[in-house]
Amino acid sequence: MEIENFTPYQHGMFYENFMKRAFKGSKTTTQEMRGSTIENIYRLKENISSDKDYDFYYDQFDKVQEHIIKALNYYLSKQKMTEEQKFELRLQIIKIKKSMSPGDLMKIIYDCLELTN
Repeated sequence: MEIENFTPYQHGMFYENFMKRAFKGSKTTTQEMRGSTIENIYRLKENISSDKDYDFYYDQFDKVQEHIIKALNYYLSKQKMTEEQKFELRLQIIKIKKSMSPGDLMKIIYDCLELTN
């Protein structure tokens, strides 16, 4: 899959699918689970023109990282998995914390979708 060629909208669809899978069975439905969350991060990054924009982008980016980590932790706590699967998902959490761009996050989301399939 050539994810680098996807549009922000396509990334958003994958993000939303991942979030729904992670919170399956939960009554959690929030704005942060929507695909537009990732689309907005891509738009913010493209339109940075000042230090204020840069600070706002990273504030929003940090929030998205937190939402993904929360989703993975919820998934880990509710789903039956092998120890190897748990290890791989925990490794993804470390990668999320080190990610620096929406593209980095989306590569991790695609890996998580594969791991939770």
